Amino acid sequence: MSSKHVIISLVIALVGSNLYWLLGAVDDGVTLTYVEADAELTRNALDQTIVLANADLIGLSADEVLEMLPTDISELEPFEKEGCLYYHTVCLKLSESRIVTGIRVGAE
Repeated sequence: MSSKHVIISLVIALVGSNLYWLLGAVDDGVTLTYVEADAELTRNALDQTIVLANADLIGLSADEVLEMLPTDISELEPFEKEGCLYYHTVCLKLSESRIVTGIRVGAE
């Protein structure tokens, strides 16, 4: 093998290894972004749960809760869906008569 072939092989190896490290760095950056977003979501859910738990809402009607707490910690309006009154990702479980029976975070 001539020195020209050796140099070309080394250049290809250098470029290939640099691309490998670059793709690894990009992958780490994307992963970190998702981890940070998940941590932020968890922090917000915890903060919202603390606010709702301290408000002593068990046994109140959904309408009373909406009067007491018209928005969530992000200043968004809560919504009802599938037997829950949602504040952020926190579910206030509602009975058939729309009375709060419990607090749940996330999916069942």
